[in-house]
Amino acid sequence: MSEAEAVTKPNEPKKHADLWFDDGNIVLVAGDTAFRVYRGVLAKRSEMFHDLFSLPQPEGGEAMDGCSVLRLQESAADMERFLTVLFDGCKMWKEDKYTSWPYTHTIIQMSNKYQIDDLRLEAIDRLKERFPGDIDDWDKLYDRDTNILGKMSDAVSMANAAVLLELPKIHHRALYECCQLSTEKLVLGVVNSDDVRESLSAQDISRCVEARRTLAKVQRKFLSERTSGTPSSHKDDGKCVSARRKLVEAAKEVSDDIEYDPLVPDADFERILEKMCTACAKFYRRKDTKLRQEILDGLPLIFGDEDPESAKGSKKKATSDDDSDSDSAASTTSSGSSR
Repeated sequence: MSEAEAVTKPNEPKKHADLWFDDGNIVLVAGDTAFRVYRGVLAKRSEMFHDLFSLPQPEGGEAMDGCSVLRLQESAADMERFLTVLFDGCKMWKEDKYTSWPYTHTIIQMSNKYQIDDLRLEAIDRLKERFPGDIDDWDKLYDRDTNILGKMSDAVSMANAAVLLELPKIHHRALYECCQLSTEKLVLGVVNSDDVRESLSAQDISRCVEARRTLAKVQRKFLSERTSGTPSSHKDDGKCVSARRKLVEAAKEVSDDIEYDPLVPDADFERILEKMCTACAKFYRRKDTKLRQEILDGLPLIFGDEDPESAKGSKKKATSDDDSDSDSAASTTSSGSSR
């Protein structure tokens, strides 16, 4: 090879530092970056890649370092994340849940496009863990010691991902978190780690605007109902009466403000319960849990996706519905692969 030939051509993509294997036999180009990898590995994991590689290659097609070049529409960042997970496995994908939403987001999009079922199902599991259907698991999301997937502002991207994966329950819970964002972020979207602005659909923005009004009413009703009644085993020693009065006063102070987050664990509520007898504290804690679970189960209705009658049935089987979401998504992938 002459010195002129050894010089990189002006329009030739740059080789990726880590995902360029000298014994690779196919070069994938995404954006301005080239990845030299293994045709057989891609074909085994992805039916779409298998079909692409089965097509006859035109003579004189683009080549780089003796390998055929396949140009793809993905960004270089997405391709890097996708190939890293594909070759290093899901173990590294799970190492840091806080920063791994970009990885999860990429895998959701690309495993869906390239029909890689195991990665797609792993992504679904991660979204289900992030947006659980049980209120006790939901409360853990607020625990400082719990590492959760992504940041609050990633709710927009997660809601869109749930639509792509056909996970309606996860979609509603992600939209609930979108309601907690500032109006500017809710309407205009959020700039992600790749410097790309991601926005909700016009329909979902409208849903969130309407849901905020409903959630404000739901919160006021919840605070009122949570402090009603007393347990039959209550012993009137004055201590519980004083504490309950504080509960009512605290509820009134909160209800005077416009809030959209009735699912958030209430630390002040817990502190007041500590001053009650065991029976009263247990009574109000159970009531709090029951009411918030009902709100969580009722999100489809709040976001306008169910009529009141069908919503009644859905409240009885929130956990099984999450499983059916996953089964539906897996079925969709399988039927897509068969085509």
